[in-house]
Amino acid sequence: MSYRIINSFREKKSMKTDKFKKLKLLEPKKINSLERENFEDYYIRNKNLLPNFPKEVFKEWIYRHYGYLELYACLDFDKFDFTLEEWKNEKIFNEITTIKNKMLDMQGIQILRKPISYLQKYIHRCKTWPSPIIVLKIENEYYDYENNLLTGPYYLLEGHLRLGYFRKLYKLYSDKLLVSHQIYVIRIK
Repeated sequence: MSYRIINSFREKKSMKTDKFKKLKLLEPKKINSLERENFEDYYIRNKNLLPNFPKEVFKEWIYRHYGYLELYACLDFDKFDFTLEEWKNEKIFNEITTIKNKMLDMQGIQILRKPISYLQKYIHRCKTWPSPIIVLKIENEYYDYENNLLTGPYYLLEGHLRLGYFRKLYKLYSDKLLVSHQIYVIRIK
């Protein structure tokens, strides 16, 4: 019995190591200490590593936030199935969770001030986000690398600041938002 437990542990550790190796391959090349390769070159070099990923997801999540990917290295990226969906405000507000909900609400306050960032200006002008946020449909027990349970029904993987701004506007000034927004939903096959 103990042999089976040890063997299972080794298999899980090996799977995590393999997933980390693959993630390491996705790291953008550095040109110098301040610059990295442009997205188009990066995408051409890496799109075959995750052929199931839409180009926009590659850009907004994998390329832009590479340093945070290891949090989700325990998820099997190869089994991600993406759909681009249009969600109503109420569903976004009520069904998307993250372990950082309090942080989202704190960051969301920034949207109430005079807009200074590109994202703030875009949301004020267009009443939506410039690119869809990315959520995971929770259909099983999934944990991040720090062993936090990913809760649902949908868990936010990318788009924390956008969702924070959305949540604050929805609570206080819902008329400043469109009635629906695009979201990438991931289901694990």
